[in-house]
Order: sequence, then structure tokens, then C-alpha cells
Amino acid sequence: MKWTAKDMEMYSNAKEYVDTVILPLVGIDFRRLQSGSEADYITILAQEIERQFKGRVLLLPAMIYNAGEESAKKQVQAEEWVRLLTEEGFAHVFLLTGDPFWKKEAKELDEQLITLPAVPLETMDESYKRDIIAEQVKKTLNMIIEKWAG
Repeated sequence: MKWTAKDMEMYSNAKEYVDTVILPLVGIDFRRLQSGSEADYITILAQEIERQFKGRVLLLPAMIYNAGEESAKKQVQAEEWVRLLTEEGFAHVFLLTGDPFWKKEAKELDEQLITLPAVPLETMDESYKRDIIAEQVKKTLNMIIEKWAG
């Protein structure tokens, strides 16, 4: 389910079955244009993961942050979201990102964090792009399933 009027109505009727939320983390940095590729890639992957797990997963809109701001501020914002979503009753909160900052700096979010290498999709042939996305979605689905079982 996505954060849309239609899906949120469905969510309110099936809340007890939706135990997982995915919050994409998207940094904006005008000095590092790769951040646009990261955003595209994470958005596509998050939507595909939601599609695969529809009925058990709620996909939220991305947490947008200034990639150039101090790391403590970004971490506090993400930690606050994890706390809020946990209090809301989600057993599993996953933060999905392509920004390498999170893997290096946010050790206290390791349980929730899924950091994926950003792939510049805009330069790829369509069929190759689909293959890359399908492979990464498969790996990410397995990571989520492992964390569910853990």
C-alpha cells in the first residue's frame, strides 16, 4: 500500500495485517548531481517492493533531507521517524536509501537501514535497466524477509 487516499482507506480496514513500513531516504545536493540518480533509483525500487508485498507493507513518501547538512541533524530526523512509526504499531520499519552517508554514519539505525548502491539508470538501455532493477528488488526482498524472520 502507498500513502494515497485509496490505499490509506484500504490500510485502515486491514491495519492488523500491515506490519511493515518503508520510508525512502532521499538526499538533495545540488553540488553532487548523482543524488538525482539515487533518488530515481530508490523511488523505483521502493515502488516495486511495495508492489511485491502489497497488503503487508506501507510505502511512505520519501524523507527528503539536505544532503549537505550536518550528519547529526539527518540522523535525528530519521530516528524520529523510526520512533513515530514504531509507536504507530509497525513491527518493522525499513529505511531505504542509495546515499552512502547512512551506511557510514548512522550505526544506530543499522537494524532499519537498507542501503543500496545507486545505479545511474538514465544512461541504460530499457531492457538492461529492467534487469538491474529486478535483480536488486530480488536481493532487497530477501533482506526484508530475513529481517522479518530474525
